[in-house]
Amino acid sequence: MFTSLRGKLVFSFLLLIFLIIASVGAITYSQAKEKIEHDVVADAEAAMMDLEKTIHIYLDNYSKILSSYGSTSLVDDFLVDGSPANEATMLAGFSKVLGNYPDMQVLYLATKEKGFYSSPDMELPSDFDPTSRTWYVQAMQSPGEVIYTDVYTDSSTGEPVITLAKAVTGDGVVQGVLATDINITALEELVAQKELGYGGYSILLDNYGVALVHPTLNGENLLDQDLPFVENMYKEEAEGVQRYTYDGEKRVLAFNTINETGWKIAGVFLEKNMLQLANGMLRTIVIVGLIALVVASISTVLLARYITRPILRLNSEVTKVAEGDLTGDIDVHSKDEIGVLAASFKTMLVNMREMIGTVADSSQKVKASVEDMSAVTEEVSATSEEMNRAIEELSKGAVQQATDLEGTSSRTQNLADNIEDVLSKQDDLRVLSGQIISANETGLGKLGVLQGHTNESTEIVMSLNGLMTQFTEKINNIEEITHTINEISNQTNLLALNASIEAARAGEHGRGFAVVATEVRKLAEQTADSTQHIKETISSIQEESKVILEEMERTNKISSEQSLAVTETGESFGEIATNIRSIIGFIENIMTNMNAMNESKEEVLASVQSISAIAEQSAAGTEEIAASTDEQVKAISSIAYSAEELLAMSENLSELIKKFKL
Repeated sequence: MFTSLRGKLVFSFLLLIFLIIASVGAITYSQAKEKIEHDVVADAEAAMMDLEKTIHIYLDNYSKILSSYGSTSLVDDFLVDGSPANEATMLAGFSKVLGNYPDMQVLYLATKEKGFYSSPDMELPSDFDPTSRTWYVQAMQSPGEVIYTDVYTDSSTGEPVITLAKAVTGDGVVQGVLATDINITALEELVAQKELGYGGYSILLDNYGVALVHPTLNGENLLDQDLPFVENMYKEEAEGVQRYTYDGEKRVLAFNTINETGWKIAGVFLEKNMLQLANGMLRTIVIVGLIALVVASISTVLLARYITRPILRLNSEVTKVAEGDLTGDIDVHSKDEIGVLAASFKTMLVNMREMIGTVADSSQKVKASVEDMSAVTEEVSATSEEMNRAIEELSKGAVQQATDLEGTSSRTQNLADNIEDVLSKQDDLRVLSGQIISANETGLGKLGVLQGHTNESTEIVMSLNGLMTQFTEKINNIEEITHTINEISNQTNLLALNASIEAARAGEHGRGFAVVATEVRKLAEQTADSTQHIKETISSIQEESKVILEEMERTNKISSEQSLAVTETGESFGEIATNIRSIIGFIENIMTNMNAMNESKEEVLASVQSISAIAEQSAAGTEEIAASTDEQVKAISSIAYSAEELLAMSENLSELIKKFKL
């Protein structure tokens, strides 16, 4: 599934959507959790403040009752005179107060003289000394205040009791302490029954850490159990919030302090109960996220199909082009990057078809031109060989003529005897002179033909040179296109490598991206290999084209040299014609003066010597023409060889072009 681009897109989008939904869910759950915890703690703190106020009012009520009754005349009168009547009146008042307040178990008065008066009456040992009691000592130490003792268990009822005491005066002088024992069971029930919500419960600890109200640890001293959260409650802070773990469960505790007694009132909540609402929200988020993921999956599949459809079509056409089929076409109407890529590919396809068609036409024209040049070269070569043979014969004749003239000079002494014979052969000499002139004119005609062929060969070579230059420029254009493709491939490979590195950093979540990056890098490397192969092929064609251009330049140079040699040969033939005409003139002079030669032997000898010198010059000129003709034959052979090589290269180029289907 993940090997195709569509699969990679679907996987990437779904992974991204999943991460977004998971992140939103996690953030929402975390914020809801924090909000619920904050609200619970705020509610707990408010509840503890309410309980603290309730306890304060409860204790303050009895404190006011005690203070108020202690300042009445009943107590004051009794403390002044201590009469039985005042005592009875005072105790009657005690009973009345106790009747109005059920939580007051007993109300009593202790005097400095160790007297003890209570209602109801209490059976005490004879040596009972109330002034030694803690409540008496503390009240006497703070005569203007109501003091509170520690909570203790009543020996008769077994219920928790606290004593309130206040120093009282008689005639303005402190005479004793008025005290009452308050049963705090009702207070404990009030604390225990306080509803906190979220399954929370209240606890009440005295100033020594003894649990007055606790669901499981009533009466136990929690400070002795090495519980850090209890120890923290008894530090300097009067109120606060603590988070701790107890019995394997996370809990939150909000506490407050009862100023009158130093008690600690606290609300305790289990974190799991607090987070029930948040967990419900989490389930809702998960369900909504799954629904969104399903909808996103369907949308992503449709989107991926829409995105990859033109890419698949483009890939099909690229595959055909890679196989040499340039007849295809692609029609993508989108205006995005894929549409731009398809349009560029379509333009490249059209340009490649035009380029290869032009190269094919140029190759055929080059081949035809080379074949024509080869034919012309063969004709020129044959003509040059015939001319070379004629010039060799002419050279041999000239040399022989010079030799004969030398013999004639040596036999001048016998000239007189042969004058008649020479006169008889003058007609033959005229015929021979005519033949020499005719041969010279024939040579000049053939040189004209050779000059024409040479000019045609030069024009063909120059045309072929222009075609090869155009061919080289188009090959360079192909190389630039290949270089562009190779740069795109290298950039794609670099992006894929960066994506692999980022995917490796992402760990498990980046594994899919790593697979995608690897596949992209493989495609980029394959593209780079293909473009490299094309580049090597183009380089080979460029090297061969360079060789052809060099050969064409050499051929052009040789053609120029050939044309110059032909021109020089024509000039030589002209000189030969001039010399031959001179010879004929000399012969005519000889014929004219032949009759006088017998009489002027010395003049005849001088003339013969002059003819011998001219003949030697003619022989030397003929040898030079023969040498030039040999060079021309060699140059024409080189042109023929270069033409054969150019023809072979043209055929190879045609075979390469045939691989493309236009």
